[in-house]
Amino acid sequence: MGEWLARRRKPEVWAAVADGQRERLEAAGVTPLPPAPVPVPADPDVPAEPSTAPVSPFERDIGP
Repeated sequence: MGEWLARRRKPEVWAAVADGQRERLEAAGVTPLPPAPVPVPADPDVPAEPSTAPVSPFERDIGP
């Protein structure tokens, strides 16, 4: 039941559910999930911060 309900709450699936079924789901307190946020592209004028990820010794010794 949980997987079925989780699928029905996805926005793309909710839109495809029949009107009558959607009304019954809403009457039972089931609502669609909010749409996923759209990632904001990075501003090209702002320099990217250097990575703080560890670098392997092999990568560190390779020069330009």
